[in-house]
Amino acid sequence: MNEYTIETTKKFLSKYGKSPLADFGGGRPSTKKWMSNNLPLFGITSYENYDLIGGTKTLDLVKDTVQEKFNTILCIDTLEHVTNPFAVAKNIEDSLNPGGHALIIAPFKWDRHGKDYFRYTEEGLKVLFNNVEVVHQESKVEPLGESVTIIIKK
Repeated sequence: MNEYTIETTKKFLSKYGKSPLADFGGGRPSTKKWMSNNLPLFGITSYENYDLIGGTKTLDLVKDTVQEKFNTILCIDTLEHVTNPFAVAKNIEDSLNPGGHALIIAPFKWDRHGKDYFRYTEEGLKVLFNNVEVVHQESKVEPLGESVTIIIKK
């Protein structure tokens, strides 16, 4: 994670972080350190399978419907790696409890990395998440590229 993503995630969690929380992302150990004990992590275990692990359940976020509901969702540097970002966006929208918030960070300009399918603008993320309120949006130029961030509320 770069400095912008770390600081943005910290600010988001301090303002909106409520249990239960899901990380629709890489399930990175670096993400877990920003979560307090009262924010249990449900997270994707790898970019290969996009599995959401919660208790004993494993789901494919592109093909399956997430049944669990969350007050807080993180989706950081993940949407560029999924073959159907509309399906993942719908899962995120549907998985948010009313009043819940999600932090979405995606690359606009970035080097290719891993299985890499898409790049996003602020407008593009709003198209993906068109059934919820966008409460914040920004674009940030970094040494390695440019990221786009939105915060959505159900």
